[in-house]
Amino acid sequence: MDLDLNQIIEFASSNALMVTAWVTLGILLIGTYAMGALNGVKRVDVHQLVSLVNSEDAQVIDIREAAEFKKGSIVGSKNQPRSQLTKDMTLLNQYKGKSLVLVCDLGQHASSIGGKLKKAGFEDLHILKGGINAWQQAKLPLKRSK
Repeated sequence: MDLDLNQIIEFASSNALMVTAWVTLGILLIGTYAMGALNGVKRVDVHQLVSLVNSEDAQVIDIREAAEFKKGSIVGSKNQPRSQLTKDMTLLNQYKGKSLVLVCDLGQHASSIGGKLKKAGFEDLHILKGGINAWQQAKLPLKRSK
């Protein structure tokens, strides 16, 4: 089956909404991974996170808003909402020099905050790949608050 450029253009124009959605998704995914790679913050999976907490006494910082944090969070994690951190990065100064793992819903916001913390002098930073969603998909325990 040979596709020529005219067939591709015809398909794209007939399915503009779908093509736009896929291109946008691709750009977002590439941007997320590029941002993580460029800002020097390490991305870890759920098993690496558990290892960091157990062997390096890493502190998990959940940057989701308080209402989301209360619905379910990683045991031992501290909540420091992104909305507050974007205004004042010094809120995490007590953890400077400690291994930190940033968690959000999917990992995108954590990557952005991680880059800013890196510039603010935080050294040992990690981001949970896939965020809290990856944690849930791995069927790992969540702490729920009332």
